[in-house]
Amino acid sequence: MQFSLSFSLLALATTVLGQLTPFSIDGALDDAIADPSCTGINCGGTMSVNGYTVIIPKNSLIAFPATFVPFKALADQIFNYRGLEVIIDGNMKGTQHIAGLVSISQFQLEAGMGRIASVNNDGRITIVNGPTIRINDPNAVYSVGYNLDPFFTADDENPSITAFSGFPMCVPRSATDALCPSSNRPLTAGAPQTSFQAPDPLVMAPFLPGDFLSWSGRKVGNEIICYAIVAENIQITTTGIPTYIRMEDAIIGVYNPDLIGAVEFADTRFIGMLSDSTASVSMFALDVDPCSGTETERLIGNAVPRVGDARNKFIWRADSTTLSKYTREYIVKVNSGQKETKNGIQAGQYVQPVTEWIQPEANIPGQELPPLSFGQFTHLTLGAGKYVEGDETIFGALDPFPGATQPPPSACSATPPSLTETPVANAGIDQTLIAGSLVQLSATNSNNELTDLNLNFAWTFVSSVPTRVLTGANAIKNPYAAKASFVAPQSNTVYQFDVKICVKDDAGAPTTQCATDRVHITIQTKVSNANIKDVVTVDTYSWQSSQSGTISVACHSSVVDGTVTSMRLTGNTLPGGSVTMTAVGSTPGAFTYQSRSIKLPTSVTCTSNLGGAGTRTTTTQ
Repeated sequence: MQFSLSFSLLALATTVLGQLTPFSIDGALDDAIADPSCTGINCGGTMSVNGYTVIIPKNSLIAFPATFVPFKALADQIFNYRGLEVIIDGNMKGTQHIAGLVSISQFQLEAGMGRIASVNNDGRITIVNGPTIRINDPNAVYSVGYNLDPFFTADDENPSITAFSGFPMCVPRSATDALCPSSNRPLTAGAPQTSFQAPDPLVMAPFLPGDFLSWSGRKVGNEIICYAIVAENIQITTTGIPTYIRMEDAIIGVYNPDLIGAVEFADTRFIGMLSDSTASVSMFALDVDPCSGTETERLIGNAVPRVGDARNKFIWRADSTTLSKYTREYIVKVNSGQKETKNGIQAGQYVQPVTEWIQPEANIPGQELPPLSFGQFTHLTLGAGKYVEGDETIFGALDPFPGATQPPPSACSATPPSLTETPVANAGIDQTLIAGSLVQLSATNSNNELTDLNLNFAWTFVSSVPTRVLTGANAIKNPYAAKASFVAPQSNTVYQFDVKICVKDDAGAPTTQCATDRVHITIQTKVSNANIKDVVTVDTYSWQSSQSGTISVACHSSVVDGTVTSMRLTGNTLPGGSVTMTAVGSTPGAFTYQSRSIKLPTSVTCTSNLGGAGTRTTTTQ
């Protein structure tokens, strides 16, 4: 009997250890040691916390409140960061704890609240009966500057030092600081106003005694060095461009179709404030090329401030019902457009790291917990590209990966091709499109002995009938890439383009081993062909049961020259069966719609004034 029991326990242990087991650790950072056999900035290693030794994979980037830091850089300065709060999420593979996501902060984010007693030109802010706080501002964007802690910095590209509305605030460097002028804090009867429209929306407003602050930071000596400050009792508004954004949360509910039936999935939420009550925003995932680090925006949703909410608060929710690619950061953009301020901030957008990932949770008591799902996290499976501009180190997939299988390594370095190989060029299929379309040119090479990394591409405009010149807004974009594009002018024209593909030498220059192919692009107008239409795509469609049914739809047309002036959204539960969508000001041809008190429609269709239509029958998030 004892033998049978021991054998059964051994079999159970073998089964469990052969599976992935989730873990989440929250505790004080005891140590971080880089792999001594590795010399690159992307080295992995181990992290010690709460009695656990966790493997930190190669290519790991550690999340600090406003920046991402290579694990190797943290390990090299661990003497400054022992004892801080670390949260590690990952999976056990066999007996090894392997991290997927790691974040570090001061315990409880060292949060505090209080009223300003005095503001000093050297950057110090004293709090009534409280501490002295200072902005961690290495680039001196918000103040005279502070550069002794490079990991816990304020975000000087996406304002993290703000009024309630998200309007950026500052500590004056002098009494006449043009980048932090006293004129941006108007007075009434000698007292500072607390709710007002910005006199100059393109420059920061100074903190003043009496402002009530909430902050997060790190205690250093007798001061708290802050990476985030909000003046809770100061509401500074704007009208039109620029509009500022203050993000509260970006929460992603992770979906895994392999676990359906055994778990429940959380929804996704983006929550924030706007400085303009009439503005609307769109949310985009920032997809990153794992080799170059180039970012591409992928629309996921849109939102408007809630009706009657004096805070100008917007909430976008989406069910986790379909498989999605998840990214490290998302960008929220005001649809009316963006503008650079006098302080060098790109107002009207906010790059937001995910504040919380909610993994699938078991909903049947007594079963094994599901492993954490990292397979759709592109920054973990593909990589983040080059960490620093000019640094040739590529941050690829996590290695070892905290999932069932190891992703293949990123093919970011070309294997020298044989000197006898010649590419086989294909410029793509001929196309007939409506005038104003964004024409996509796509070249491929069918010689399997050569990859795109071995090749140079060059698109050339050959001729057109009648003769036209593609210049200015209609010029070819990315003519030396495999994928190029141009905006077709408003005229009936047949264009011819050649693509020339050449093998490149060790220095990256093209050799004489080349091949050429030609593609014809026929452009028609409504005058020449009344049946020609644009192509309309439904980018996102979400519906939530909250607020008696909240619907959110985003569509775009293939025509991007401004001739798509309107878009109608049709659905059987919409008022009157169809509604007019709102144009996304910064993106020609893009439109959004969001409303509450709408029952779930059986489908939605977007139709442009040029006749193109796109339909979805299921939600996209």
